[in-house]
Amino acid sequence: MFCPRCKAEYRPGFTRCSDCAVDLVSSLDPSAPSAAPAGPALAWRGDDPVIFSRVLAALQTAEIPTHQIVDHDQFAFQPGILRPCYGIFVRREDAPRVEEIVRWAIEGEPTE
Repeated sequence: MFCPRCKAEYRPGFTRCSDCAVDLVSSLDPSAPSAAPAGPALAWRGDDPVIFSRVLAALQTAEIPTHQIVDHDQFAFQPGILRPCYGIFVRREDAPRVEEIVRWAIEGEPTE
């Protein structure tokens, strides 16, 4: 089984690419151009652990793969206050959807 997007090969029994979140195919089309990933896009960065958790939960609910960083650098602080830094990255192709999801997670989803 192969991922049609990243061309990764999987053992029998797998049905979705764990990186691209697309259905696997039994063989690759040799004439299809290889779509190399453009790299991650920053979805959110900040120092509030509550907002970090809300944004991460919203993206997971939307089934958008994420990568998180948590930097507790003891030298990155303002007078005596430790300031952790959180970051959430998504695939670049998911970035257009992510902006609205992040806004809703921070401000609250609109009720209509």
